[in-house]
Amino acid sequence: MLNRLKAALVNSYVGAIATGWLLGEGLYSLAGVLTRPIELWYLARFYHQLIPSEISVPSHGLSIAGALTDLLGAVVRLLIAFLLLRWLYWERPSQQAGTKVEEPEASA
Repeated sequence: MLNRLKAALVNSYVGAIATGWLLGEGLYSLAGVLTRPIELWYLARFYHQLIPSEISVPSHGLSIAGALTDLLGAVVRLLIAFLLLRWLYWERPSQQAGTKVEEPEASA
């Protein structure tokens, strides 16, 4: 049954589209991991300027905690994309190590 599913995914290009989508989403989430702390720091600084000076608001520095959920999502998406790519498109070597594979001669 898995062989039929694999053949259907490869022949209909659904596997390629799903793999590409997962890779794109994983890379997008990874970019979010790198930019989220800077974004949160900038927004905190911006809104801190809007608050009157009589109100004391603790200022926060760069925090990596906001990017941890994006990091986890990126790792999971990239792992699933890698597993799907390996299952669908990477063939296992059919010959054992040390045996010579004969190539067919080219006809001229």
